[in-house]
Amino acid sequence: MQRLWTPFALTALLALVFSAVLVRPALALPAQQATTTATASSTAQPSPTSTSTAVTSTATPSASTTTTSTATTTTTTTTTTPTGTTATTTPTGTAATTTPTVVTTATPLPDDDVLILAGGYRITFLGCTYSTTGDDDDDDDDNGSDSLRDDDDDDDNGGDNSRTTCRYRVEELSNAQDLSNWVLGLPGCLLVDASPRPYEVVNPDPNSGLNGVKWQTATSFTSGEFSVTLAGRLSVGVLDVAVKGPEVALGELAGPICSRGNDDDDDDDNDDDDDDGRRGPPAIIIIERPDPPTIIVENGISFILLVLVIDNSGGDADDCLLIIDLKLLELADLSFLEGAGYVKEIKDGKVTISIGQNNKVKKEKFKLNLKLKVTADSSVEQTVEVKYSIKYKDSGGERTSEPVVVVVTVPPIVIVAPIVVLPRLTEDEIDTRFVARWNSGGGLRIYGLPLTRAITLRSGIIVQYFERARFEYHPDNEGTEYVILLGLLAVELGYTQPPVAPPDDDDDDAWYFAATGHLIGPEFRRYWSETDGLFTFGYPIGAAFRDDRGLLVQYFERARSNSTPNLSALKTKSCLVYSAKKS
Repeated sequence: MQRLWTPFALTALLALVFSAVLVRPALALPAQQATTTATASSTAQPSPTSTSTAVTSTATPSASTTTTSTATTTTTTTTTTPTGTTATTTPTGTAATTTPTVVTTATPLPDDDVLILAGGYRITFLGCTYSTTGDDDDDDDDNGSDSLRDDDDDDDNGGDNSRTTCRYRVEELSNAQDLSNWVLGLPGCLLVDASPRPYEVVNPDPNSGLNGVKWQTATSFTSGEFSVTLAGRLSVGVLDVAVKGPEVALGELAGPICSRGNDDDDDDDNDDDDDDGRRGPPAIIIIERPDPPTIIVENGISFILLVLVIDNSGGDADDCLLIIDLKLLELADLSFLEGAGYVKEIKDGKVTISIGQNNKVKKEKFKLNLKLKVTADSSVEQTVEVKYSIKYKDSGGERTSEPVVVVVTVPPIVIVAPIVVLPRLTEDEIDTRFVARWNSGGGLRIYGLPLTRAITLRSGIIVQYFERARFEYHPDNEGTEYVILLGLLAVELGYTQPPVAPPDDDDDDAWYFAATGHLIGPEFRRYWSETDGLFTFGYPIGAAFRDDRGLLVQYFERARSNSTPNLSALKTKSCLVYSAKKS
């Protein structure tokens, strides 16, 4: 049977052909090509105004889509989202309708559609849509299908009336301060429009240095959606963005890539390389604020235990270094609870730690356990500071994270000395080298009985401890009056006080010793003179004061003297009461 082709049937057939030609993926992505399968079932009505074909296509990575063709003058819109592409055509007239079914598989965009910037601001890439509009009166037949605006009278078949509209959502997170403005970097782009208004075209922005579109935000701003419409059908890559709150923070996010001019390579990105304009997503490295540190004491030394967590949720980073600035602290130990790394350098109070295998960080988490030694005076409360940041390189170049500062208050170490009772030895057990000096210096009344026998130190010096002094024999001083000396016990046990200015009174000035910067109290002067003061006591190392028992006390280099007015039998009313251990 012979089929008769009526004008009505021919119109439907042409609509189907145009549908097959115009259905295409909205974004040419690397490594995977979109595939389209179409089956058509049509119902057509004649229309004297039918001149072109309208296509509606929706694609997800694994879902089937429906394509509707309408023979009419139309506007074609294609939407690119982080999970696929959606093409939508809005008819501008009514005509014959063809309803084919289209199955499209598209490669998802890279994982660079969400960016969290320092200061607590999040920017989300919502996707791009592509559109072509307008009629021309030249003799070509493109109706501006591939250009921004081909309403001119040339015969170039279009080439400049395509438009790309990209949308973003900007949010203040819970920890953010008020956002002042933000900038979408669009170097080399031809801007058609932006929303919301007002906006500003910056070349460059004085704060961030970016060329692009800038929006000011009100103090009441918490979140909002923004869009730009650009000339041409643009591919999606990675571009720069910036926010300004209290400080300026920059980052990289998915967005339209504009190119101007010609290149001499074989790709289609209008530059002189062969990378097709593609770059890997930027690294998103966040240093989590640590839990409160733990302070421990080992062998009389304070240590701070601090756990640091570093998380990269973005692209790869190279040359990743954790730099820790320590004040009044030293690194005692380092271990990785998660991930790998090593100490690369310790210099001038800074510890540099290499992060990742071969200094490369992928999408992974690192957990470090730091043990820091407190080098400050442990006898008083100290406030120390740990400051650290991350340096690395990613697809956008060299980067340094905002520093994290941890302030730690270290309590003083209270050492409770055990009570040790040493049996007193007899006078017969005084070393023969010390007997003569023990007798001539006051013997039992001044020095007390021996507590140990003679002990030879590694230095060759021989010492013997008594109840109130430590005798020392110095072989290097043999033949001089300094061969026998008393140890500087009070100095060694930390009783030295800062020096003070000389007194104005002439009588007091005679008892002031510039060597230590202290004055012998009036109550101790006579006793100090009568007991060979310089040998027995040494110079004063602090001012006289009353202790918690009400006794007047003064520390000297070698001993402590107590004023005891109730001991009337002692002519000097003072006695030497310092022993080998701290009382």
